[in-house]
Amino acid sequence: MAKNKPIDSKFLKTVTVDIVAKYQRTVERMAKIVKTEAKNNASIEDQHTPEWLKKQGHPYKDTNIHKHPLVHKVSGNLSENIEIFKNKKNIEVGVDTAKVPYVEAVIFGIPGRLIPRDFLAYSLVNADKKLRQRFVRDMKKAVKDAGKNKYKKKK
Repeated sequence: MAKNKPIDSKFLKTVTVDIVAKYQRTVERMAKIVKTEAKNNASIEDQHTPEWLKKQGHPYKDTNIHKHPLVHKVSGNLSENIEIFKNKKNIEVGVDTAKVPYVEAVIFGIPGRLIPRDFLAYSLVNADKKLRQRFVRDMKKAVKDAGKNKYKKKK
Protein backbone atom coordinates (compact mmCIF):
# COMPACT_ATOMS: atom_id res chain seq x y z
CA MET A 1 0.00 0.00 0.00
CA ALA A 2 1.43 3.36 -1.06
CA LYS A 3 1.82 6.07 1.53
CA ASN A 4 0.23 9.45 0.87
CA LYS A 5 2.96 11.98 0.31
CA PRO A 6 2.39 15.52 1.60
CA ILE A 7 1.58 18.08 -1.09
CA ASP A 8 4.38 20.52 -1.72
CA SER A 9 2.96 23.95 -0.82
CA LYS A 10 5.00 25.78 -3.48
CA PHE A 11 3.66 23.44 -6.17
CA LEU A 12 0.10 23.80 -4.86
CA LYS A 13 0.38 27.60 -4.93
CA THR A 14 1.71 27.51 -8.52
CA VAL A 15 -1.12 25.25 -9.64
CA THR A 16 -3.72 27.47 -7.96
CA VAL A 17 -2.30 30.64 -9.57
CA ASP A 18 -2.31 28.92 -12.98
CA ILE A 19 -5.92 27.82 -12.67
CA VAL A 20 -7.13 31.24 -11.44
CA ALA A 21 -5.36 33.01 -14.32
CA LYS A 22 -6.87 30.62 -16.85
CA TYR A 23 -10.29 31.01 -15.23
CA GLN A 24 -10.08 34.80 -15.67
CA ARG A 25 -9.16 34.39 -19.35
CA THR A 26 -12.06 31.96 -19.75
CA VAL A 27 -14.52 34.48 -18.31
CA GLU A 28 -13.20 37.10 -20.75
CA ARG A 29 -13.70 34.66 -23.63
CA MET A 30 -17.22 33.97 -22.40
CA ALA A 31 -17.95 37.71 -22.36
CA LYS A 32 -16.82 37.88 -26.00
CA ILE A 33 -19.28 35.12 -26.87
CA VAL A 34 -22.13 37.05 -25.25
CA LYS A 35 -21.01 40.28 -26.94
CA THR A 36 -21.04 38.61 -30.36
CA GLU A 37 -24.49 37.16 -29.70
CA ALA A 38 -25.80 40.56 -28.53
CA LYS A 39 -24.39 42.31 -31.61
CA ASN A 40 -26.15 39.77 -33.81
CA ASN A 41 -29.42 40.21 -31.93
CA ALA A 42 -29.21 44.01 -32.12
CA SER A 43 -28.55 44.25 -35.84
CA ILE A 44 -31.37 42.38 -37.55
CA GLU A 45 -31.77 43.33 -41.20
CA ASP A 46 -34.96 42.13 -42.85
CA GLN A 47 -38.00 43.60 -44.58
CA HIS A 48 -38.88 45.54 -41.42
CA THR A 49 -37.16 48.77 -42.44
CA PRO A 50 -37.99 52.07 -40.71
CA GLU A 51 -40.17 52.95 -43.72
CA TRP A 52 -42.02 49.63 -43.54
CA LEU A 53 -42.53 50.00 -39.79
CA LYS A 54 -43.95 53.50 -40.29
CA LYS A 55 -46.39 52.24 -42.94
CA GLN A 56 -47.50 49.49 -40.56
CA GLY A 57 -48.22 52.02 -37.82
CA HIS A 58 -45.14 51.17 -35.74
CA PRO A 59 -46.18 47.66 -34.64
CA TYR A 60 -43.55 47.53 -31.88
CA LYS A 61 -45.79 49.72 -29.75
CA ASP A 62 -48.25 46.82 -29.36
CA THR A 63 -46.55 43.55 -30.21
CA ASN A 64 -43.25 41.93 -31.09
CA ILE A 65 -42.90 41.21 -34.81
CA HIS A 66 -40.34 38.50 -34.04
CA LYS A 67 -40.67 35.60 -31.62
CA HIS A 68 -37.65 36.82 -29.69
CA PRO A 69 -36.50 40.23 -28.40
CA LEU A 70 -34.48 41.18 -31.47
CA VAL A 71 -33.64 44.73 -32.55
CA HIS A 72 -33.49 45.98 -36.13
CA LYS A 73 -30.39 47.73 -37.38
CA VAL A 74 -31.25 51.28 -38.34
CA SER A 75 -28.11 53.38 -37.94
CA GLY A 76 -25.88 50.67 -36.47
CA ASN A 77 -25.20 52.83 -33.42
CA LEU A 78 -26.69 50.33 -30.96
CA SER A 79 -24.91 47.21 -32.20
CA GLU A 80 -21.60 49.06 -32.65
CA ASN A 81 -21.65 50.21 -29.03
CA ILE A 82 -22.14 46.86 -27.32
CA GLU A 83 -19.10 46.62 -25.09
CA ILE A 84 -17.39 44.51 -22.47
CA PHE A 85 -16.99 46.41 -19.21
CA LYS A 86 -14.36 45.18 -16.72
CA ASN A 87 -13.57 46.12 -13.17
CA LYS A 88 -11.75 44.28 -10.37
CA LYS A 89 -14.68 42.00 -9.56
CA ASN A 90 -16.89 41.82 -12.65
CA ILE A 91 -16.96 41.51 -16.39
CA GLU A 92 -20.22 42.68 -17.97
CA VAL A 93 -21.56 42.97 -21.49
CA GLY A 94 -23.72 46.00 -22.07
CA VAL A 95 -24.26 49.32 -23.78
CA ASP A 96 -22.98 52.68 -22.57
CA THR A 97 -26.07 54.88 -22.19
CA ALA A 98 -23.98 57.98 -22.87
CA LYS A 99 -23.27 56.66 -26.37
CA VAL A 100 -26.72 55.12 -26.95
CA PRO A 101 -29.21 57.07 -24.83
CA TYR A 102 -32.23 55.19 -26.21
CA VAL A 103 -30.99 51.71 -25.22
CA GLU A 104 -33.05 51.71 -22.01
CA ALA A 105 -36.21 52.45 -24.04
CA VAL A 106 -35.43 49.46 -26.25
CA ILE A 107 -34.70 47.12 -23.33
CA PHE A 108 -37.41 48.25 -20.90
CA GLY A 109 -39.92 49.68 -23.38
CA ILE A 110 -42.05 52.80 -23.20
CA PRO A 111 -45.66 52.15 -22.14
CA GLY A 112 -47.99 52.73 -25.09
CA ARG A 113 -45.12 53.48 -27.47
CA LEU A 114 -42.64 50.59 -27.49
CA ILE A 115 -42.71 47.08 -26.09
CA PRO A 116 -39.66 45.95 -24.10
CA ARG A 117 -37.06 43.94 -26.03
CA ASP A 118 -34.26 42.88 -23.71
CA PHE A 119 -31.86 41.63 -26.35
CA LEU A 120 -29.00 41.51 -23.82
CA ALA A 121 -30.69 39.01 -21.50
CA TYR A 122 -31.88 37.04 -24.51
CA SER A 123 -28.32 36.93 -25.84
CA LEU A 124 -27.03 35.54 -22.56
CA VAL A 125 -29.70 32.83 -22.50
CA ASN A 126 -29.21 32.08 -26.19
CA ALA A 127 -25.44 31.68 -25.74
CA ASP A 128 -25.83 29.29 -22.78
CA LYS A 129 -24.67 26.16 -24.61
CA LYS A 130 -21.62 27.90 -26.11
CA LEU A 131 -20.74 29.37 -22.70
CA ARG A 132 -20.93 25.99 -20.97
CA GLN A 133 -18.81 24.36 -23.67
CA ARG A 134 -16.16 27.10 -23.44
CA PHE A 135 -16.03 26.89 -19.66
CA VAL A 136 -15.72 23.09 -19.52
CA ARG A 137 -13.12 22.96 -22.31
CA ASP A 138 -10.96 25.72 -20.80
CA MET A 139 -11.17 24.45 -17.22
CA LYS A 140 -10.29 20.88 -18.21
CA LYS A 141 -7.25 22.24 -20.03
CA ALA A 142 -6.39 24.53 -17.10
CA VAL A 143 -6.40 21.65 -14.64
CA LYS A 144 -4.43 19.42 -17.01
CA ASP A 145 -1.78 22.09 -17.71
CA ALA A 146 -1.57 23.64 -14.23
CA GLY A 147 1.96 23.92 -12.92
CA LYS A 148 3.63 22.49 -16.00
CA ASN A 149 7.11 23.82 -16.74
CA LYS A 150 6.89 26.45 -14.00
CA TYR A 151 7.79 24.28 -11.09
CA LYS A 152 9.60 20.99 -11.14
CA LYS A 153 10.16 18.97 -8.04
CA LYS A 154 13.77 18.29 -7.19
CA LYS A 155 14.62 14.61 -7.29
